[in-house]
Amino acid sequence: MPKDKQSLSTRLKSLISEFGEDVFSIDNVVLFCKHCEVKVDPEGRSSITQHIRTEKHRRAIDRQLNQKTQNSQQLLTNLTSKKSTFNMDLCRTLISANIPLNKLQNTEFRKFLQLYT
Repeated sequence: MPKDKQSLSTRLKSLISEFGEDVFSIDNVVLFCKHCEVKVDPEGRSSITQHIRTEKHRRAIDRQLNQKTQNSQQLLTNLTSKKSTFNMDLCRTLISANIPLNKLQNTEFRKFLQLYT
């Protein structure tokens, strides 16, 4: 008995679930590689696996991973440098105003520091 042919949208959805939503997206009749930003022929599973094995696809994935890592590192660096700058400025201010650091035991002062640092 012959198989009933699946609709294109159903086949595309099954390919998305198989290969991952983070790799491919669909637009009604087009299978699109998010990493390479190219159309991929959805007719055969082999053409999709061939695309995934291409050097271009691998480089695109590596480039995106490196970019995410750099963005995360830059964000962390900015946050820590701003925080440490604030801490150093606060320490200099307390020392120059002759406010001893043992005042950190004061509950209101401690709440202030916890709130803003």
